[in-house]
Amino acid sequence: MPASVVDYQQNDIAQQFQDQKAAMIVIGPWEFADFNATKGLSWGVASIPVPKAGMSPVGPLGGEVWVIPKTTPQGEALGLKLLRFLTSPASTYSWASQNGEIASQKSVSAKLIANDPSDRIFAYEIEHAQSRTSEVGLAYPAIDTDLGAAVQAVILGKQTPKAAAKAAEAQVQYALEQYGEG
Repeated sequence: MPASVVDYQQNDIAQQFQDQKAAMIVIGPWEFADFNATKGLSWGVASIPVPKAGMSPVGPLGGEVWVIPKTTPQGEALGLKLLRFLTSPASTYSWASQNGEIASQKSVSAKLIANDPSDRIFAYEIEHAQSRTSEVGLAYPAIDTDLGAAVQAVILGKQTPKAAAKAAEAQVQYALEQYGEG
């Protein structure tokens, strides 16, 4: 594995897979169109592994965030009207189908699955998914950075896995205490 892997972005990982330099990646359906267009690429979808048979996979929720800024009552009402339009089943279907995403609305996901059965696993996982912040709250960005730095230190040979884990544990505990989550 090249040391440059620590600087990879999501698109880099998908490209490594398309170039058949990566045997497996964890990614979402937004990459399916590119995978399908890659000549000679044979790929499939598998569910996130679980610790024990019969358990449901719990993946992270991500996606779009909508905000109505505090302005005037009229502006906020228009913002709410727009938000209701954008989150309607018709708009959600249009957005998800054009961007390779899975809708959280079951009726919309059912239509998406009918068009591409590969989406079935992702739609099922959304039913059990959690926000990245659900257990650690506002400490999430710091914890994400700390754990990422630990993984990078191991990949670059700067720390042993045990030393990196021990350092990350202390940093994560500090972040949890700083944000009142520990």
